[in-house]
Amino acid sequence: MTELVGRARRASAPVPAPAQAAQPRVPSAARELLTEGTYGSLLDGYDYGEINALLGK
Repeated sequence: MTELVGRARRASAPVPAPAQAAQPRVPSAARELLTEGTYGSLLDGYDYGEINALLGK
């Protein structure tokens, strides 16, 4: 069993940083979607242009 767990750990890909940064917002967005049917809590984030400017592209 220990060998199997070790193989699974080596095979799993690391989570990219943007996905890790978004994870804290997921519960509130899901709660809002289920209770109000909207995604308004996600509207206060960065837009595409702002992200590109931050990344220097």
